[in-house]
Amino acid sequence: MERNSTACAMEWSIELEMALRSKNSGRRVEAILQIGQRLDQWNGEPEATMTVYNMFGLVPREERLFANTIFLRLADAFLLGDRLIRVSIVRVFLSLLRHRRDKNKSKRIKGILAKSRVHNHLELLKRVKVVFDLGDVESRALALVLFGCWADFAKDSAQIRYLVLSSLVSSNVLEVRASLFAAGCFSELADDFASVVLEMLVNIVTYPETVSTVRLAAVRVFAKMGFSFSIANRAYKTGLKLVLDSSGDDFLFTMLVSLSKLACKSTLLITEQVDLLLPLLSHEKTLCVRATALRCLHFIFAKGICHSLISAASVVKALFSMIDEPGVSSTMQCEALQILHQILLCKPTNSSWFDMPEFAELLAIVNNASRSPIASKSLKATEVLVSIVTKFRRAEMGSGGVCTLPLPSQAVSLIMDQITLLVKPLLDLSQFCSTVFQKVQSLLNLLLLLVDEHPDLGFLVLDKVHLFIEHLVNTYSNAMVGRQTDSAVDVEFIEEQNKAATSKLVCIINRILMSCLESLKEAGAITNQVFDKG
Repeated sequence: MERNSTACAMEWSIELEMALRSKNSGRRVEAILQIGQRLDQWNGEPEATMTVYNMFGLVPREERLFANTIFLRLADAFLLGDRLIRVSIVRVFLSLLRHRRDKNKSKRIKGILAKSRVHNHLELLKRVKVVFDLGDVESRALALVLFGCWADFAKDSAQIRYLVLSSLVSSNVLEVRASLFAAGCFSELADDFASVVLEMLVNIVTYPETVSTVRLAAVRVFAKMGFSFSIANRAYKTGLKLVLDSSGDDFLFTMLVSLSKLACKSTLLITEQVDLLLPLLSHEKTLCVRATALRCLHFIFAKGICHSLISAASVVKALFSMIDEPGVSSTMQCEALQILHQILLCKPTNSSWFDMPEFAELLAIVNNASRSPIASKSLKATEVLVSIVTKFRRAEMGSGGVCTLPLPSQAVSLIMDQITLLVKPLLDLSQFCSTVFQKVQSLLNLLLLLVDEHPDLGFLVLDKVHLFIEHLVNTYSNAMVGRQTDSAVDVEFIEEQNKAATSKLVCIINRILMSCLESLKEAGAITNQVFDKG
């Protein structure tokens, strides 16, 4: 078994100590950033078990001692180091904080900065507080950011709480912004602290002389007020009132984002937030307002927790016009398609989706968008279309009518046509840039989804892929014939580029072919025609 962080902890601690003793400032900074990468790795691993201890000959819990020693050495370096050292240490702990907030992380992974694992936290706070008390404005700000990163144990210190709250009314913008960061981190974990901060946020936001950067930073803290439903509800109602009373676009945009994040922490607030956002998609609103509302809706639906609470029909209807509206950017149109895609993926197949009169219109709009000359829009629309084809077969519409879904074979032809259109303008494979390749790869992955769901498509896909490969070969051969007659062109270099592009394509195409062959084998449909295509 490969040595994990637990087994390496002592070695890492010793290496850090030796590097921090160096007289070379660059060497110390390098060591700090290196231990940061190692701590990131450690932060994502579950706590060691007796099996791990026995395997590496370790004393149970000894890795915690080394972790605490590493933290203490970093705190000492923060206390005694120069500006560059302090900034490097703050970067390390900000990275650890981002990992802690990773929603995809396993619940059994608490992180190495959890209060239960940091036994010398009082010593850490003591050293950083000295920097706050005696340092300049920038040092105070860096100290506040560290307190925020250490919120799991710093929030319980009355002294640190006081420093954070008192810094919210500082005359220095840098210090106020750092204290807002720390206050937001504390508010995520402590209801009583969040209650006090909420009152102060309102004063900061509504005070006429508050500079714009501080006001927007304060608005972002509203998103952190979700430790309990009580405080989340209060923060949401307060933020909603500020939105209704506001006039500045920057404030409105930032508050809408914060309220959307806050609403996702409580299912009771989601419907209210969607009701707030939908009217902002109307033609009467500016494109900036509509784009922000769309981004917020995308964030909410991406969470996948609100689909049973929200009427899909109202959201779908609001998005329809945006997909084909001339004045709307392709980015916004793609985002609207992404929201529709998320709704489709989360709705059960036995739902009343097909009782909606909007479904036939949705099908027509998505089908039309999949043929758009804008590659990003057509790709996203094709993803939606494939989801419809793979998830639903045939559905009855409202008044006894029947809506026939696109045939899977039609989706295959559409995908291969799009791939060919992407490749056709290229003079040779050396022009197969990463952007084009990513789009081709995404389309080929959609083919995999179709074949997995509809094994009978195996031969059709083989046939289409065979034609595509022939097109590539002919394109490459014709291009190289032309290159041979041009002495100014480095033919060998171009051949190397072609080989690199070809190998990339071969990998993904091979997956398609294997999937098709497996499907055909399971269906007992391996024939001479299939071998001919090989």
